[in-house]
Amino acid sequence: ELLAPVLAMYEKKNPEAVMKIFNAPLQMRLDLHDKNYTIPELARIAHDKLGKEIHELYPIVEQDGWWYYDGYSWVCSAFVAAMWKAGGLFGDLEINAPEFTPRDIYETSFIDPNPDVPESCKKLDPENPFCQIMGEYRLEFPRISSIEPYSHMNEHCSSQPPEYLRLPEGC
Repeated sequence: ELLAPVLAMYEKKNPEAVMKIFNAPLQMRLDLHDKNYTIPELARIAHDKLGKEIHELYPIVEQDGWWYYDGYSWVCSAFVAAMWKAGGLFGDLEINAPEFTPRDIYETSFIDPNPDVPESCKKLDPENPFCQIMGEYRLEFPRISSIEPYSHMNEHCSSQPPEYLRLPEGC
């Protein structure tokens, strides 16, 4: 409940940052493309148009094809899924790239669980089955290449700590 007032105060200090991080995604969820709205305006529109508080808009899933004022806005895993989709790896499956997390990417059956690792990598870390070129901690990929892609993949999966199981089964 404090989100809107806090953002409205911060918006006065740094409107560009608030627009990029908060307002633009909210405007996409409200299907507003005609101008840049302030947080108070967005809160009013969310209430009038959807009967929702502004904090209830953030869980609305980002959709493929949402083009912001500065282009697509993807995290690394969404970018990879979008490239796979554009390249035809998913075939005719209905996939929403922004729903993919890094874990979803490496669990997808497109990843080779037993890659040929260059000798230089084996020499640096003989126990690592992958070539990790940097980082203090070894990356591990449990359940790598374990999920065959399916339509609407990841759209209805919850994940609860500490196991982060994909439930319900086959979601």
